Amino acid sequence: MMKSTDPLEESYIRELHRRMFDNVWKWAGTYRRTELNIGCDPNEILQRIPQLLANTRNWLDNKTAPTDEGLLRFHPPLTKIHPFANGNGRHARLMADIVAVRYGQSEFTWAPEKTLSPKKVRAPAMSLLSAHSMRMKTT
Repeated sequence: MMKSTDPLEESYIRELHRRMFDNVWKWAGTYRRTELNIGCDPNEILQRIPQLLANTRNWLDNKTAPTDEGLLRFHPPLTKIHPFANGNGRHARLMADIVAVRYGQSEFTWAPEKTLSPKKVRAPAMSLLSAHSMRMKTT
């Protein structure tokens, strides 16, 4: 059982990664300490993760944007921070799904069925990103 049940708590981020990968890497659930060719400076991780979680909680709790858009604001920065040495993409997708369910939404369809054309998948995502971009320009 997870110690924290709130996916927007910093400890949840680490615990989920540990549970996902503890059979693969001894360091699972531990933030990286070395510079990579992607991600922020490792010294910034402990500052950026709580900031992202607080922002996400604010967006979703105060409904400043639709839940989908709030999650689109959450997922890319989490992968960009790249808090772990490996497994960040899988971890970020699962985190977005968990937060979506926590806020009463279905999990995202990260890999659409073969019957969906890329146009049908891309158009709604681009529309949400465009709306987010416009909203950010006006604030």
